[in-house]
Formats: sequence, C-alpha cells, structure tokens
Amino acid sequence: MEPHSYWTPNSLLFGTTKPATSKPGLKLPTYSQNGLGYFAFAPVEPSFNSEDASLSKQAEERRLRDEEERKKRDEELAQEWQLEEERRLQRRAREAEEARRGEECWVRSGGILRDANGKRDMVRTQAIRDELKLREEEKLLMDRWERYEADWTRLLEQAKLGASRTIQFRDIPWPIDSMDKNTLTLQLLTADNVEEFLFGVLRVRGYGVTKKERVRSSLLRWHPDKMTVVVAKVAPEDVDVVLHGINSVTLILQGLNAKL
Repeated sequence: MEPHSYWTPNSLLFGTTKPATSKPGLKLPTYSQNGLGYFAFAPVEPSFNSEDASLSKQAEERRLRDEEERKKRDEELAQEWQLEEERRLQRRAREAEEARRGEECWVRSGGILRDANGKRDMVRTQAIRDELKLREEEKLLMDRWERYEADWTRLLEQAKLGASRTIQFRDIPWPIDSMDKNTLTLQLLTADNVEEFLFGVLRVRGYGVTKKERVRSSLLRWHPDKMTVVVAKVAPEDVDVVLHGINSVTLILQGLNAKL
C-alpha cells in the first residue's frame, strides 16, 4: 500500500497541488505572486448606457433634419434664381424687339441708322431695308397662295352645290399669277408661269413644302378624273377652252415632275 499524500499549506492563505487550467480556446486573465495560487477573472464587458444611446439617436435625427432643411433651402434658392433668370431674359428679349421695331420703323420712313458714336451706319440701314423688302415679298407670295387655295375651295363647293352650268373659264383658279380675272386667257398657261406660281411661295422662309410635294399635290388636283365634277358645271360655251386649259396644266405638271 502506497503511503497517503497529505496537503501541506505553504503560504499565508492557501496553496494548491496543481495550477489552475482553462478550457481550450478561452484565455482568462491571471494574476500570480510567488507563493500564491493563480486567480482567474472573467472578461470585462463594456457597459451599455441607455442615456448615451438616446442622446446619440437625437443627435443623428437632428443632423438629418438639418440636412433636409438645407436641401430644401437650396432648392428654393435655385428655383428663385431660375425664375429671375427667365424674367431677365424675357425682359431683354422685349427690349431687343422694341429696339428692332423702332429701327425698322425709322428705316421704313426713310431714316438712316447711326452707330454708338453717332455716325451714319449704312451697313445696318441697308440690312434692314433688305429685310423689309424680303418680308414684303414673302407676304405677297403667301397671300397669293392662300387666295388660290380659297378659290379652289369655293369652286368645288360651287360645283357640288350648283344646280346649273354657270362656271366660266375665268372662275377657275388657274395656277398662274393673274389678279384680274377678266384678263385670263389660255395663252397665259405657260410652263414658266405655272412653275413660278407653284414654286414661288416655297421661297418663303420656313414654309416647309418641297417642290416634289407641291407638284404631286397639284397633279392630283388637276387630274382629268378629279376635274369632271367641275367640268360638268361649266357653261357650254366655255367647255372646250376649260378642257384645253386642264390638259395644258396637266402636261406642264408632268414635265415638272419628270425634272424633279
């Protein structure tokens, strides 16, 4: 039999026959002194202060609120600036338009423009004269074409609603420039006259119709089959000359279409 082993104190407090052990993976802080055992302390967890968390949340909410208010002020300032810029541009445009009208009125009455030094500005004066002349020509061309279209509308209504054969050669809106219907003759239906009439209005700035479009629409209008409703209401004494005129216009239009 082995002799019994007895524990013998070897310090002022207590001793131990073997050092303390820790579980694998868990390292505990220890403290030791000569002659003393080892003390193990649990890990210190950070304390959670609910008051600090509440203050932090309030600060974040205040920051977000301030940021939102700043964005709103920036947007309002941007809108105000945009409106002011638009008003400024509109004001400048009105002033420029008033100045332009004043200069045109002055030149139209025979006046001469002057530059910033008070000298006669013949370049600007002539430019305005040219613009006024071109504008007047464009107006005449537009008026002539609109009158032509209105006369066609009137003619078709007369042909559809008229009970008797009263349409004469001069009542038909031929595609030539002739203000006086009493001077209309078959001899005026030349290729040059028809071409100038159809294409003249195309010179108006921004009109937006091509020569090909104008010729094709005219071919449809003057096609003999389309003109039967008109010819049916032509006065007997004018039937031959009207048919001759329709044939002449159709041939001219076909020639123009072949060149385009």
